[in-house]
Amino acid sequence: MIGIFEEKLLSERASFRYAKGESLERGKEIHTYHEIIYYIDGDAEILTESFKEKLRPGALLLIPRASYHSMRIEDGERYTRLVINFPHSTVAETPYSDIMSAPILISHPRPEVLEVLMRMCRVLRGEKDARAESCLYGAFLTLLYELSEYGVEDIRSTGDERRSVIKECISYVDAHIGRKLLTRDVAHALGVSESTLLHVFKREMGISLHKYVAEKRMIYASREIESGRGPTEVYSECGYSDYSSFYKAYVSMFGTSPGGRRA
Repeated sequence: MIGIFEEKLLSERASFRYAKGESLERGKEIHTYHEIIYYIDGDAEILTESFKEKLRPGALLLIPRASYHSMRIEDGERYTRLVINFPHSTVAETPYSDIMSAPILISHPRPEVLEVLMRMCRVLRGEKDARAESCLYGAFLTLLYELSEYGVEDIRSTGDERRSVIKECISYVDAHIGRKLLTRDVAHALGVSESTLLHVFKREMGISLHKYVAEKRMIYASREIESGRGPTEVYSECGYSDYSSFYKAYVSMFGTSPGGRRA
């Protein structure tokens, strides 16, 4: 296909990808790292735990770790973006860690932000070497600084509000993720029937409540293990009655054993 490309540079601190055409951004995602997406061209719609929005070229998305999101791409050939992935440890010791606390859409980034983003794109189109990695990481820190200068009036963290029952459900799941979670208990806490909760959640979020909770639990388990806890200490907090089932689910999601992700 004419015009399709992908340029990337990977490091332990952050990964950078500038690409045109379909890629792994298609579909439903939840992961252990933070993500920043600069949407350059194409027809796409983003759905997060907080909002659903039609994307306009030039928009900037901030997706924090463990935050479910889904990208619906209408024109795969035109879909062009700069994607930055980075672990929480990259920003934990900086003044900018609170930037990635909730899904955020910036429809019209400031010129200073756009200049940094375009510089990243230019570097990625050039030769990939140690100098390029240093330049990209420096630009990344500059980007975080520029984003920290934004006021609440400059961003949209709510977009088209999900129905209140969805917001309450997500808050309830997050608050009780380390405990046993049954659909009937969630429905009772929200004051709705199980069938209503399951139907509305699937319709609004594009994922079943069961799968959403299961993936959230795996993210929770991963974070606990990386903090130093043993897998056998964590599995019972993730709704599993035996370690074998937990182990299989963990490997299925992350492609490695729980012990393999320990920091």
